[in-house]
Amino acid sequence: ERYRVTSGERRSRIRGFVLHEYVEPARKNGDRSIEIAVREVHRRMGLEQRHPAIIGALQAKAFLETGRMKLSSTQGPRQSSTKVLRFDLL
Repeated sequence: ERYRVTSGERRSRIRGFVLHEYVEPARKNGDRSIEIAVREVHRRMGLEQRHPAIIGALQAKAFLETGRMKLSSTQGPRQSSTKVLRFDLL
């Protein structure tokens, strides 16, 4: 039987990837904010048609708390590949 990833596992993987690949490097650079393009995360993770999962994971309270961030703005349609999220690093 083929192994299926649950939505909770997928969101956890997305959060871990973004924290490691985007947030931690930004903090090391001394950045006070960061912009994350959903399309770029989707491509780099090799996902297929999972833009809403990325958006949901990045707007989740758990992600914001773990990353010590505040979502300051979003650009683009609600569940679109073109959405860009901006976070203030606290």
